[in-house]
Amino acid sequence: QKSLPGSALLVSIDSQADSMREMTRAFSINLKALGLLSLLVGMFLIYNTMTFLVMQRRRLIGSLRLLGVTRQQVFKLIIGEALLLAVIGTLLGIALGIALGQGLLYLISGTINAIYFRIDAASLMITPLQIGKGVLLGISATVLAVLPPALEATRLSAVKVLARSQLESGSRR
Repeated sequence: QKSLPGSALLVSIDSQADSMREMTRAFSINLKALGLLSLLVGMFLIYNTMTFLVMQRRRLIGSLRLLGVTRQQVFKLIIGEALLLAVIGTLLGIALGIALGQGLLYLISGTINAIYFRIDAASLMITPLQIGKGVLLGISATVLAVLPPALEATRLSAVKVLARSQLESGSRR
């Protein structure tokens, strides 16, 4: 170390490996946090969309209730529609996520190679467990976000659903 110039620093391999481990751990935590935030935003969008659809279909729901459709059947119709859209959206999201991940992996590995250290990982490694978690999260988050609008659709009686004054007094509250 005495023979090195004043601005040079001698670092052990162990300390360099520890710093790389910390950097990748921090990167992993950031990715998980952003993933959970995007899941929460997605649930909010699903909730708003289904609430809008239920409000838009109030007259239809009231007419169905007058024709003899039970509250449970209305609830099952709304949840069934949401489940169908959840399955389609989840499968499409997983496929697009894998394609996007592979493209971004190429760009990120190039940056790491240029700035930090040489890596050879240029292929995305996805396990069936990860895909299963994605399917489970996508479908369960959708169902959880749809429950309040579905329950709201079944709460009022058929006559009250068709009365516009009930909708206006409910929105004032």
